[in-house]
Amino acid sequence: MTVKRSSTPSTVKMRERPGSGEQLIRRWQGATTPRATVVLVHGYAEHSGRYEHVGGALAEAGFAVWTTDLRGHGRTSGERASVARIEDLADDVRVVLADARAAAASLPVFVLGHSMGGLVATSVALDAPFTLRGLILSGPAVGDPTGLDMALAMEPFPELSISSDGLSRDPEVIRDYDSDPLNYRGPFRRETLQALAEGARAVRARAAEIRLPLLVLHGGEDPIVPSLGSEELFSSVSSVDKQIEIYPGLRHEVLNEPEGAEIARTIALWIAARA
Repeated sequence: MTVKRSSTPSTVKMRERPGSGEQLIRRWQGATTPRATVVLVHGYAEHSGRYEHVGGALAEAGFAVWTTDLRGHGRTSGERASVARIEDLADDVRVVLADARAAAASLPVFVLGHSMGGLVATSVALDAPFTLRGLILSGPAVGDPTGLDMALAMEPFPELSISSDGLSRDPEVIRDYDSDPLNYRGPFRRETLQALAEGARAVRARAAEIRLPLLVLHGGEDPIVPSLGSEELFSSVSSVDKQIEIYPGLRHEVLNEPEGAEIARTIALWIAARA
């Protein structure tokens, strides 16, 4: 079974953003003084509360972990699952980065992004390469956007949605996802697909600019975001310190697979070696 609880629960606050409504900020910190900060970025149609087990595990490993519900997701304001630009979501992450740095300016900072959050995290890293110590990507949505372009060109616009069966082999994860009212379960909005296509294209065009230490994790049987995009990004970046793990048989949410606890440990050890 996937581990979903931790002895280090998150603390949550809402903050006002002028002209942008409310933004939820979530934080985990263990009993010891942290040796690094990790900013976690969730994926499309979900929310930061689904990472309670990940944030808690990383906090217990000695890191301060921060995250947010991106605009239009979870408890942050905005039209549900509507993304005008990936850069808007990157701005949400920058708010969290600023809070994390204000809390512990001396700590090295790592960014961990999943799926759409991996695309957002990569965008943030491209524009702030000297302020981050490393980038970790889980099933990042950075693949060739040709398929998205084809869907966007169709009239009428097709109803496309994520099948929860593709998330994990753990049936409890699927039940939890389907019953969680904070997850968006409707079809993709046109503007969101457009933003994903444009964001992936922009990241792929600038991939060679990435020189940060990089860890890429992807399920080998991911039906939602194929692992080829991760492999292509990994080959394109200029990082000397880079590592990719394609897990045979695992689906989209590798941290919510039965092997998730061990994968979280892999992340913690990778961060510790570079902190």
